[in-house]
Amino acid sequence: TTCARAIPGGSWLATGSEDGHVQVWVLGEGGVPDQSTRPSAVLRGHEAPITAMDVSDGLRLVASGDSDGLVLVHAIRGSRLALALEAPVPEGRDDGRQGQPEAVTALALDVHGPRLVVARG
Repeated sequence: TTCARAIPGGSWLATGSEDGHVQVWVLGEGGVPDQSTRPSAVLRGHEAPITAMDVSDGLRLVASGDSDGLVLVHAIRGSRLALALEAPVPEGRDDGRQGQPEAVTALALDVHGPRLVVARG
């Protein structure tokens, strides 16, 4: 597991991994997944390790970003891919990395509407 995000109040949890998969877990009593339980969903689409994620219970979405800069947003219901985007690399870099993939370092879903904030670098 490379990162994890839980819903405030603890009804479900999403975890990201080195293999690029995102797993969604329904939490039991005490906000802990049962060790013998399998994930309720496996969200696919990344080919690089997951480096950041956010979840929204109200929107029922999981946003995940990877080390190559790809951001995916999945709807929990049906494990459906809702959005795929590659966050832009800042122009005018002088560190010799212009055009190189840059990891997503933070994601935030806006609970009041369809907005997503992405940080890279």
